[in-house]
Amino acid sequence: MYIRGSFFPILVAAGMATLNVSAALFAEHEICIFGNDVLRKKAEPIKKFDDALKQRVERMFRVMKATGDGVGLAAPQIGCSEQLVVAQVKMPTLPEDFPEEQKEALQKEISGLSKMIELTDHTGKATTFDDIVQFGRFAFANPVWKPVGDTKAPSREACLSLPGIMAKVPRYKKIVLNFQDLDGHPYTLQCDGLLAQIIQHETDHLNGILYVDHISDLCVVGEMPIWEVFPELYEQMKALKDEVLTKNKVEESRQEAEQEGREFKSSEKTFWISEKNKEKALAIIGKIGGEDHMFDYDTLLPQSETANNAVEAKSEAK
Repeated sequence: MYIRGSFFPILVAAGMATLNVSAALFAEHEICIFGNDVLRKKAEPIKKFDDALKQRVERMFRVMKATGDGVGLAAPQIGCSEQLVVAQVKMPTLPEDFPEEQKEALQKEISGLSKMIELTDHTGKATTFDDIVQFGRFAFANPVWKPVGDTKAPSREACLSLPGIMAKVPRYKKIVLNFQDLDGHPYTLQCDGLLAQIIQHETDHLNGILYVDHISDLCVVGEMPIWEVFPELYEQMKALKDEVLTKNKVEESRQEAEQEGREFKSSEKTFWISEKNKEKALAIIGKIGGEDHMFDYDTLLPQSETANNAVEAKSEAK
């Protein structure tokens, strides 16, 4: 799933425990953390398209909303080992005085829909870009994709199941996805940009793959709320950092910012961990979820939906 962090944009996803366990058994915003067996299992195909499936999808969207600005989630991350992915492409808000003739092109570019999405249903009916923007939410059952061409591009990614870290991951720029909707109808989707990145990241979860399997070094962001909740684990992580690697990566990020025309913000709490210490860093992440390798994002107040609702209720009471 893709979020806008304080350091740079990142693609994020989330996770949980036993094969085919009902997500209803767990807290509303509970996520599987690295070390949980379900994150390494190959998910089972969905065969039953019923109201229970639709309820799980709605819960997945609620979890995404509660955990911040994420735009993608895989069912194993909430404890359901089934081939189900959700995504939400949010259109950016532009200034009122922004030229109308440039607005649509910029919105498509920022949202990752720089090229027309081609969606064909089981009847052969096509969906337009405007139709997709109107709803903005996608649910993919039994998704299988293949690349269009060989072109890849690195994107900054992170995962709710691996809180506080991020890395560059090479992803195909354009893909074709075959999937079923929540009624079991087959579709074919061709897309690029952000949505293509989300699909590749989330479908990895369905095959027991995490984005860190694709990369060597990690970037640790200490400003993320997870490290405020577990400062002692952050200090353990900080002890693994590579000073030389950190210096080189900071300079690399500074150059990227200059090329993209944005302000570069350095932080003492942001550092990189080399490949030789990656497994140790991931072991520290696993401690966040305790013995059951679960983490309830409701503890990251006031980020959670529960906290926001409580604030709103208190305000209305006044």
